[in-house]
Amino acid sequence: MTTANTSDQAPPEEMLSPFRVLDLTEGGCLYCGKLLGDMGADVIKIEEPGGSPSRSIGPFWHDRVHPEKSIFWWAYNANKRSVTFDIESTNGSAAFLRLVEGADFVLDSFSPGYMGSIGLGYQELSRINPRIIVCSITPFGQSGPKAHNAWSDLSVWASSGLAYLTGHPTRPPVGISFMHQAALHGGTEAAVACLIALYDRGRSGQGQYIDVSMQESSYSAMTSWQEYWETSGIIPRRKSTFAGVGRVFDPDINEITREARQLYPAKDGILMYDIQGGARNRLQSSRPVVEWMREEGMAPDWLLKLDWSKGFELNELSQETVQAVEECFVRFFQGKTKLEVMKRSVDDHFMVGPIHTIKDIATHPQLRSRGFFREVWHQELESNVTYCGPYVEASETPMSIRRRAPLIGEHNQEILGQELGIGEKDLRALEAVKVASTKPRPAKATGEPVTSQGPRPLEGLKVVIAGHVVVGPLSGWILGLHGATVVRVDSHSRVDSLRVQRPFFPGQPRTINNGPYFANVNSSMLCVGVDWKLPTGKRIVDKLLRWADVVLENFSVGTMERLGFGYSTVSIDNPGVVYISTCMFGQKGPMSELVGLGSAGMAMAGFVHLTGWPDLDPNPLQTYYTDYINYKQAAAAILGALEYRRRTGRGQYLDQSQVEGGIQYLSPMVMDWFSNGRSADRSGNRLPEAAPHGIYSCLGDDRWCFIGVFDDSQWHGLQRAMDNPPWAAAEKFETAAGRKQYEDELDVLVPTWTITRAAEDVEAQLQAEGVPSSVVENSQDTRLDVQLNHRGFFRRIEHSVIGEHTYRGPCFRFSRTPDSQFAGPALGEHNTEVCKMLGMTDGEIEETVREGGLGTEPVSL
Repeated sequence: MTTANTSDQAPPEEMLSPFRVLDLTEGGCLYCGKLLGDMGADVIKIEEPGGSPSRSIGPFWHDRVHPEKSIFWWAYNANKRSVTFDIESTNGSAAFLRLVEGADFVLDSFSPGYMGSIGLGYQELSRINPRIIVCSITPFGQSGPKAHNAWSDLSVWASSGLAYLTGHPTRPPVGISFMHQAALHGGTEAAVACLIALYDRGRSGQGQYIDVSMQESSYSAMTSWQEYWETSGIIPRRKSTFAGVGRVFDPDINEITREARQLYPAKDGILMYDIQGGARNRLQSSRPVVEWMREEGMAPDWLLKLDWSKGFELNELSQETVQAVEECFVRFFQGKTKLEVMKRSVDDHFMVGPIHTIKDIATHPQLRSRGFFREVWHQELESNVTYCGPYVEASETPMSIRRRAPLIGEHNQEILGQELGIGEKDLRALEAVKVASTKPRPAKATGEPVTSQGPRPLEGLKVVIAGHVVVGPLSGWILGLHGATVVRVDSHSRVDSLRVQRPFFPGQPRTINNGPYFANVNSSMLCVGVDWKLPTGKRIVDKLLRWADVVLENFSVGTMERLGFGYSTVSIDNPGVVYISTCMFGQKGPMSELVGLGSAGMAMAGFVHLTGWPDLDPNPLQTYYTDYINYKQAAAAILGALEYRRRTGRGQYLDQSQVEGGIQYLSPMVMDWFSNGRSADRSGNRLPEAAPHGIYSCLGDDRWCFIGVFDDSQWHGLQRAMDNPPWAAAEKFETAAGRKQYEDELDVLVPTWTITRAAEDVEAQLQAEGVPSSVVENSQDTRLDVQLNHRGFFRRIEHSVIGEHTYRGPCFRFSRTPDSQFAGPALGEHNTEVCKMLGMTDGEIEETVREGGLGTEPVSL
């Protein structure tokens, strides 16, 4: 456990120490300001008098429900200061505008157009401060048919396609039980967007407006499932992965093809593990486990004779053989603890994802060895509170918790009184509890216009991606999309497995250059195909690393060092380089060498344990979930380090732990364990503050709609939409407390109405009554979604091998600087272009190709 330095002043040189942020966000969107504050920015949280609504979100310290004891508030407001005033009041508006004069960023999560309707929109703020960067985070963006929809986090999640694929096929789709995920994605995306705008401002001197959509940010966490409808007209569905029940869904034929287990009982919990073998499985995660079984006398002869490298193709085995193999693994794993299996996996390099509970996370030796948990003194409690630390370790500008989360208006005197010179009497008036505004305001104000024109914001930035699968390439994608020259160093001697990940278009073979999912993940970047093992290939890599402003690698710990391309080597000739390594558990610690994909990451970060139904085993999300959290956070760290380099000329090394990055999206649950000794569990789709709150069956095959009722007004809206059925008039449902008490009954009664109607009609009727609701969209629904298409989220781009197909675009829009997207690359498609960019002659390029250092065809799969 590390004790945080909570002195009042940030160290003189942090990534963002010169900059000020005015934070008007709430809920999970608070994470944007938290990220910027962790990087050293002076973040001022502007609360309404009496305190932010987010202070009412639990859990609470020692279960004392109080606005100063919200653990949720603490988790996402550390490294901020607090002032209180009503921005709608004359004096409050004046104080806000005074603060804007000296600010660099304004963050808000109000409904589209709200700030403009009270005279504080971007146009007004930019007249006062032309360098101001204003970022609005909303559920569906500033414009479009759903921009003003009533919402809750699960409604946005449902509209993104993620909920539909999660859960048991015999139950409704289900969300992650910490239901702030969509807003947290939006907040992270906003931080990246702000830092891109800051990079541009460093050259242009101009600020701009940013429009962030939570729906798009959540959609971006989908894996290749979203490509199935376009390629084959197939709608992938939920699959069961419970221990002893699991079935494998074959999306190529849209059927369950055979039984297969993904969850294995351990002595103290559950392991997420796939029996793997076959020619394409380079890691061969099953063979080391079988050898471990042999050592302990638990491997039958027939199991030892299986050829895991060539002859064992799981998809070609009979159901009986699969079950017999699984039974051997079941018997073996159930005698081991999760930590025991995890430690062995580090030594033997096999992939396994222990499904960590919140308690497992809070007591994990790897996290504790890295000092991830920080003790922060709370004077008002006369006690330390344990926080989750930042997700990245930076060599030049360590990210830290400088301040505990602020008390209500704690810094009014410091900021409003001393800095702005507001007198004591006026200060007291500003702090007075807000009364209802009498200012007229449009019910649905028009959102801020976004018409990007001009150069792309990151033009001139040079980035090298030495990575594979998802996190590394997607981090490069978001930079390339906004103008950076991004070069992916691809190995033609060991091809990225993502290149052959299904689906493929009909009539196109499964080859390395025609996977639409790979193309999406790797769009807007160049690709050079090298053999890392040959001297001629390594010379190309060496030239690229000398050329780069940014190097990102996501190989296993130590790989780049063994190849001679670690930070300590690269920075000798390129001292200004920003070099980031991102892997499962970071670069140091007793389990740093653990290998795994995002599926293991989400298990170890707590998401699997918190997803599903309390009466069933957990349900893994059908996505590499932590990958889609971490690529954004990696991009934010890179951009923060680039800003530091702009001021100082110094590069640095960034060490990102993907598990620690994932935990950021559950940090209040982890802090709850430290504060209250409570290890949170799955709760299906229920929330303590709402009822009914669930996903309900609608007319048609596997059609669903989310409905959430948070107050009496919404309950009356639901009653009207249902045409006031007699059961809804029961006295026991009149109050929020009664509805919560009889929630089981509501979950039976509400679907008697929804099952008779199309999901689209249920959403439309409820939205007309102001009730949070959404169709639970599948892959077809999302591609046809009127909001996503209104905003131009999908783009049709010509690929050199596939032809024209659909790409997803950015999750934010800039008012002044456009993005520009081009197709994902074939292997080595830009070999000549990149080599000439590095100053190589035609003769040198031809010689490198002859010697095998450069190539466009795989040596092996």
